[in-house]
Amino acid sequence: MAEPFVAAAAGANDDDNNGGGEKRPPPPPPPLDLPPGYYFQPTDTELMLHLKEKVLGGDRWSGVIPIMNGFGTNPDDFPFERSGSLEETKGRLFHFFTENPRNNLATQHGYWSRVKEEEMRLGSLLDGYKKEYVYRRAGGEMTRLHIHQFSLNPAVYSAAGVDDNHKLRISNTVVCRVRDKGVPKPSRGRKRKHASI
Repeated sequence: MAEPFVAAAAGANDDDNNGGGEKRPPPPPPPLDLPPGYYFQPTDTELMLHLKEKVLGGDRWSGVIPIMNGFGTNPDDFPFERSGSLEETKGRLFHFFTENPRNNLATQHGYWSRVKEEEMRLGSLLDGYKKEYVYRRAGGEMTRLHIHQFSLNPAVYSAAGVDDNHKLRISNTVVCRVRDKGVPKPSRGRKRKHASI
């Protein structure tokens, strides 16, 4: 029987302190050991496959996507270098599994604000959902940091033959892609011609 997904593993050091009463973040996951030219940049559909594998008890790809409390992590602490992402094409990327945050979207210096939700379909089957969040600083200033959160549709995966442990994992486990789009590029609009006086 598969072990239940425990989000506490993501922030196991949350109760630790460094002697000064200040919480320290958990250590970042180690980088993926990918040869030159290989990058971990799964599509939306491929992330759903990783999520199904995690939730339904498979371990073919264990360790590729770490477990962590990404929604409670300050943006500067994401280990973007782990994916070896191609910054010039997709921005900096990082992927993680976490417990569905529901409404707990605050970090030490800001919060995640949901901006969009869409259905993930496999043909006519409503396979799951994709939600997009943008990070806002404490004063409400929007950043270029986004999270895409993927979840399974419990109506599809919580069939009669699925035990309670798996039903809990299906409704509580999500996989996320965080993308840092970096500094906005200057506009390439046409230059205005100034009339001479």
